[in-house]
Amino acid sequence: MSQRARPRATKLTAGLFVAALGPALALSGCATMSENETAGTLIGGVAGAVVGNKFGKGSGKTAATALGAVIGATVGRNIGKSLDGTSRRRADAATHEALETAEVGEHITWQNPDNAGGSAHGSATVTRLGADSEGRTCREFRQTVIIGGREVQSYGTACRDDNGDWKIVSS
Repeated sequence: MSQRARPRATKLTAGLFVAALGPALALSGCATMSENETAGTLIGGVAGAVVGNKFGKGSGKTAATALGAVIGATVGRNIGKSLDGTSRRRADAATHEALETAEVGEHITWQNPDNAGGSAHGSATVTRLGADSEGRTCREFRQTVIIGGREVQSYGTACRDDNGDWKIVSS
């Protein structure tokens, strides 16, 4: 994985993300948010900002990043409402297993039929192997979560740290 292959957030993009996500969090704060909703809002906002930043061009890149953050935060909050602790643990375990043992393209699946928001399930898939500029082993991955028939995908890159643990370096 070369440095060119990974998206880089600039200070401007990060500032725009915070500026765009602030109103989304404020609007969603009209009611008390659960831990799952907060996590979903933040994860969705980051993912939306990254996607928006990739699609925006020229002066529209700023607006696309901000809009992506707001849309991602809204979708993430709705998913977070339905994703309980058991589902989150199962999704995290599937992602860890994929990073540790899966071949590129192999789906490591998880399921929680007892989820309060409906049957929750999903998968983690390694999409690319490589190394970063420091020579650390890295893997790009995709997480898919499906709750009540609604599918959300997120993408990230994890690299092994000095202790041999996987550390997410971008999402």
